[in-house]
Amino acid sequence: MPSVYKHHNKIPFDEFIQQVKQEKHDPYDVLSDFAAYLKEEKTKPNELRSKVKRAYKFLRYCEIEVDLDDFHDSVPLPRQEFPDFEGTEKQQIVEVLENCAGNMRLKTGLILMAAMGCRSVEACAVRLSDIDFDKGQLTFRKEYTKMRIQRTRPMTAELAKQLQL
Repeated sequence: MPSVYKHHNKIPFDEFIQQVKQEKHDPYDVLSDFAAYLKEEKTKPNELRSKVKRAYKFLRYCEIEVDLDDFHDSVPLPRQEFPDFEGTEKQQIVEVLENCAGNMRLKTGLILMAAMGCRSVEACAVRLSDIDFDKGQLTFRKEYTKMRIQRTRPMTAELAKQLQL
């Protein structure tokens, strides 16, 4: 916590922790100062949140009473940012499928994931008994799905043809 070192007369870190334990410094003010310092240094919001939360956990590790609710109320943190994900374009999928023509299992797995929108674990867990070619359906067993709910989805003609091969 470099800002603590700058703002508190360059007190050695261990001594500063002892002063916080003795309630000479408010831990919430220390964490707020640290967050403000990181903001001045143009730290990315997700990184800032992570560093301040690590400092909070460190103070708790040092046996300093810091209540989580009071921490959330007293220490302003920026909102978490989520990256924008772009979907894979059809041309990219076609290129990948053309390049794996020599490996039938890989191509089948990729077509399965592309056509059904399933996760790789779900695709790898599909058994022959989970495929109903007559109805054109595929069943994902609950023990391999994210929400632990079995689901049945219709297959595309291309996927059915590839699975029969």
